[in-house]
Amino acid sequence: MAKEFLKTHDAAFAHRPPRVSVEIAMYNYKSLSYGEGDYHKNIRRMRSMELFTAKRVTSFTKIIRDELVSVSTSGWSLGKRCENVQAATMAEITELQCHDSHPYEQDLLSSDDPEAREFVEVIDELLEAAGSFSLADYFPSISWLDWSIARCRQAHCKMDAFLDKVLS
Repeated sequence: MAKEFLKTHDAAFAHRPPRVSVEIAMYNYKSLSYGEGDYHKNIRRMRSMELFTAKRVTSFTKIIRDELVSVSTSGWSLGKRCENVQAATMAEITELQCHDSHPYEQDLLSSDDPEAREFVEVIDELLEAAGSFSLADYFPSISWLDWSIARCRQAHCKMDAFLDKVLS
């Protein structure tokens, strides 16, 4: 029964559920991680043929190895302190990785360059706005009441302005 269900309805459940904040932040789902349909197929083809070639992927071997060692070490230290390793959520692991092991972020935060500080602030604001709870995801008819949509649009406009400034 499950095999028949998945055979007939797999396409309906194969995509991510729509989120208003992601739609705003990712240019109407036009990104590597949220694209669907023909656009997504073309992006995926370009990514596999040009961006993630075998030569480029092997050039990241040292970085990948260092990250795996870092995650393993943090999990081992949690286990050594007799804490439940499974209780460490993906967000906590990401937090460990982003804030503890990346010296470039510390360089950006401690930099005197105002553009570097602005970049970190804009990214943090956009991620916080896009990751916040939105009523419009569950009740689209009341999207005009949802304050998180306005916040996400404002953060998206700041990101656009920052990118325009950097690219011009």
